[in-house]
Amino acid sequence: MENNPPILKLRMTLIEKLFNVFGILSFSGIMLFIILTWSSIPKRIPGHYNFAGEVTRWGGREELFILLGIGLLLWIVMTVMERFPHLYNYRNLTEANVEGQYINSRMLVNFLKNEIAILFSFTIWNSIRVARGFPSYMNTWALVIIILILIGTMTFFIARSAQLKKDAAND
Repeated sequence: MENNPPILKLRMTLIEKLFNVFGILSFSGIMLFIILTWSSIPKRIPGHYNFAGEVTRWGGREELFILLGIGLLLWIVMTVMERFPHLYNYRNLTEANVEGQYINSRMLVNFLKNEIAILFSFTIWNSIRVARGFPSYMNTWALVIIILILIGTMTFFIARSAQLKKDAAND
């Protein structure tokens, strides 16, 4: 089965739908914020931060659209990836665990996709805030928390995949 995994039409789970709403609201909110406040956004915004959260490069406010574009492109590509879980690389895929594995791996991509959307929105908002003279929320602790969230998400779904394999083997 591993060489020729089946193509299944599986409904999106409620939590995937909710996470998509959070991701879309995050992007929509930051886009709307930029549009509504464009004239009051300083012409120079932070373009890069070091690990301590200090600005190491300044750029034009137009760079906000580059971040939006990259974030949106990642969101779209990962949304497409979600639709084809049969193309992912699985180990020990069986008829007993295929549906659970597909849903689990699709949920992993969904969570990461929306966490990245929220992260990009936060980064854009923080850059506008810093450009206006307020302190940055992007510091060492913020980076540690972001990394822990992403690693925690991957760890959870990898462990869940192992449990699904074990459960299917016991049935």
